[in-house]
Amino acid sequence: MLVKRECLEQVGRFDESLPSFQDRDLWIRLSREFRFDYVEEPLLNYYVHPKKVWTNMDALLQGLEIMLGKYGSAAAFRKACSDRYLFCGIKLCEINEFDKGRRALRRAVALNPYAVKPCIYLLLALLGPKTMATVRSKKLKLFARPGLSNS
Repeated sequence: MLVKRECLEQVGRFDESLPSFQDRDLWIRLSREFRFDYVEEPLLNYYVHPKKVWTNMDALLQGLEIMLGKYGSAAAFRKACSDRYLFCGIKLCEINEFDKGRRALRRAVALNPYAVKPCIYLLLALLGPKTMATVRSKKLKLFARPGLSNS
């Protein structure tokens, strides 16, 4: 994203006190003051490294709570946060942190109670690690495309 210095001076820069979602917080503040435009051609290369913030579930969960406090009055934002809680809940359950995973999944359901996927994953997490692992492996096999690996 390219942003003019004057825009950043008006809304402020990245909030480094946030444990995660610093970029999303900045984009929301910018979107409240300015219009965005879209450039279709890629302007840079993007590299993903193993120490990205998405691997730190505690930072993600803390950041989500702070962001909900700031922007949670918007239904679309709550839905997006529900998706992030779902992601965290699944990942936490996958690494056998079921208490934290269940809390994250409960939060996903609370933020978007009519969404089916968070409800299903919460039910699976409540049924236990073995049930969740069995169903997830069956799901991966069911939705695998012929000729493609699941790894």
